[in-house]
Amino acid sequence: MEEKVKKSNAPTVIKAVNAVVLCLLGLGISAYLLLAPRPTYSGIENRELAKFPEFSFESYFNAEYTAGITEYFTDTAPGRDAFKNIITEIRALFGIQPKEGVIDVKPPNPSDDERPDGLVSDPLANG
Repeated sequence: MEEKVKKSNAPTVIKAVNAVVLCLLGLGISAYLLLAPRPTYSGIENRELAKFPEFSFESYFNAEYTAGITEYFTDTAPGRDAFKNIITEIRALFGIQPKEGVIDVKPPNPSDDERPDGLVSDPLANG
């Protein structure tokens, strides 16, 4: 008589536990980011952080309100300064040193173009 070999349910249980742990971890991090107190001042950057925008129908329909909410949540993440310190330490491990001061990068002004009139930078452009 042939005996049937019974398969173990251990791999299925491990997969289920793994899925539950990952879901709980994701929910926990999300809850922390939504409910933890948000900083109002950054000691590292020495500046006030973004404020929650005031609602108006005009700002809502021209997307300023939703852009302001995005900026608020991005700028005021709980533990922000600690994370910035960690990032600086990781970069230092790769030899990337922070620059002194803040550099303000602005897009080039078309009136500052030093090329003569009619000269284009595209070599395939017909002139």
